[in-house]
Amino acid sequence: MSTESAVSPAAVGEAASSTVSELHQRDRMLIGMAQTIAKHGYRGATITEVVRFARVSKRTFYEEFGDKESCFLELYEKTAKELEGLILAASAKAELDWREQIRAGAHAYFSALAIEPMLTKAFFIEIGTLSERATQARRSMLDHFCVLLSSIVDEARKRNPDVPSRPLPPMLAAAVVGGMTDVMIGALERDQYVESVDDLVETATDLLASVITGQFPPGTSPA
Repeated sequence: MSTESAVSPAAVGEAASSTVSELHQRDRMLIGMAQTIAKHGYRGATITEVVRFARVSKRTFYEEFGDKESCFLELYEKTAKELEGLILAASAKAELDWREQIRAGAHAYFSALAIEPMLTKAFFIEIGTLSERATQARRSMLDHFCVLLSSIVDEARKRNPDVPSRPLPPMLAAAVVGGMTDVMIGALERDQYVESVDDLVETATDLLASVITGQFPPGTSPA
């Protein structure tokens, strides 16, 4: 298990069946943090439970991370990188047309985050209640995903030159990412995220397709 995949949402469940000693102790603590948050949320997560999973002392934990939030933010950043890889792999399949490329990337993203809803809630809601450092980490990650989305659109346009389309400039990318993030947060707050994944995928696909092509889905209109 790699360092990247060791801390993704999909790997939280896998970790329970892995041999703990196979992982570097820093990875074990990150997975321990992920598992603890998945059960209790960020506020309910304790260092005691994290180090119990990781089979290290509290002293070792504080030597590695300094505090709980630092461990959480590293988990956040590594998970975002793993999600980016999933999105790129899904949307890069050559056999898909441009709309299916968008849908595949959206499905990879939203479905991965549905594996552990409590962990996703920590990444999207609880992080906003933490320090200024956490707020900046969240902002940086959203900005990065805006750039990622623009690059995916650029690639889709190159592959499909016959489809009339426009690029996705930074401000428009921010509007799409920000809008879908708000919709996600609403589903998380209502504890309805898992059952909302299919709707989120279709909404994101329709929104982005409409923005870059000016074509609205069948049965809808801009009015």
